[in-house]
Amino acid sequence: MGLLIEIQKKDQHMFRPTVLLGIVLLFSACSPADDFRQQKIAARRAAAEQTHEMAKNPVAVQQFLSNTTTKVWNAHGTQIEYLAADGQTFLWYPDNVAVVKGRWKLQMARYGLEMCFLYGENSLNPLTGQNGGQWECDMAAYYLLNRDEIVDGDPLNLVAGVPFVMPRNTNISIAQAMSRAGRGQLREPNKAMAPQYPSGN
Repeated sequence: MGLLIEIQKKDQHMFRPTVLLGIVLLFSACSPADDFRQQKIAARRAAAEQTHEMAKNPVAVQQFLSNTTTKVWNAHGTQIEYLAADGQTFLWYPDNVAVVKGRWKLQMARYGLEMCFLYGENSLNPLTGQNGGQWECDMAAYYLLNRDEIVDGDPLNLVAGVPFVMPRNTNISIAQAMSRAGRGQLREPNKAMAPQYPSGN
């Protein structure tokens, strides 16, 4: 009987460190970095729901995007584009010494609202090797959700040309581009559905 009691006491001592270790692991799993990551995931999910809801209303999307400057950072590099209310578009593309002029429009497709672009026949997509001259469309919700920045107006005056040659491998925000171009501070807020900023902003 004494042997059995001794074993139980040893088991209790062995159990305490295990419980404490489990508590430490539980709290370490909820670190500030993990909390921030979870908040970003939740925000992105909420933005996706809001975007898909907006895309059901072509008039709302047209009003939201007309006369705005958008920015995206992807495999092409930084692309900043002014979407005029009359359907013209002025794309600032990496390494280009001039803006790429084109057209933009929204149209309904079988799967929903599309965002479409048309650039000149003399333009070339360096990633696909495809020339311009034909309308290219994608889901409007996808377009909205993947813009890092959307601000009202043409703060970089892209209608008049590129402020400087955009480096290909640089992720630069609209505010940073304005500062570098000597155009003052960006006063319009970012109204992108899932805003992203490069480091240093």
